[in-house]
Amino acid sequence: MAFLTQQNEINSFREITLDLVNIMHRQFEQSEASVKIMLELSSSSRRQFVKDGLLLILNDLSSNVAIIGDRTGVLTGDSLDLAWAKYGAGDIWALMRPFIDRSSMEEGFDIQLKNAILSDRPSMVAAASFVRRADSIFADNIITTPEQKILFDLLQEGPLEKLKLLLMIELEDTEIDGDIVNNEINKEITADKLIDEEQVLEGFSSAQRVSSSQTNLFPDTAKN
Repeated sequence: MAFLTQQNEINSFREITLDLVNIMHRQFEQSEASVKIMLELSSSSRRQFVKDGLLLILNDLSSNVAIIGDRTGVLTGDSLDLAWAKYGAGDIWALMRPFIDRSSMEEGFDIQLKNAILSDRPSMVAAASFVRRADSIFADNIITTPEQKILFDLLQEGPLEKLKLLLMIELEDTEIDGDIVNNEINKEITADKLIDEEQVLEGFSSAQRVSSSQTNLFPDTAKN
């Protein structure tokens, strides 16, 4: 009788031990699943953060391009409205493309653009901000995944990088620093920093130029 009692106790202990092992195993699986979920959420959060940040930067870049386009005459009136409409529909290059297209098709466009920007402080501020913001997109420390690398390579090979290089020439020639970006301009733009206006505007009739609210503007605006 004592033997049977002892055997039952051993069996009960074994069952309890197995139950505990099973419980610990399930808890381990649940913990592992929780860790995986947390890692996935963290990764998704980082991707969303980069996506939202990139969209914010593109909006800022496009706003600066719109300022330059409007004040220099590259984008005015209906062409500016159309470019914004295309941008809102998902064409992120809509406001930048007219600059690149005219640069490739019109000889001396870069000189005309330089003269117009150098003659207008808001355009200079917008150009400086555009270049700085474009540089921030390609900073190595914000590229953390292969997918992001592909995306940033696509941006770097598009109109963004080409326009950045086009506007960067203006910044180098005028020695613009961070004060301009903050609208803290302490010096007047001297005449020797401007391209010879007579040479740039030679052949342009006064009727072809845009209103006096803008400076050294282009006679025609991009239609696309």
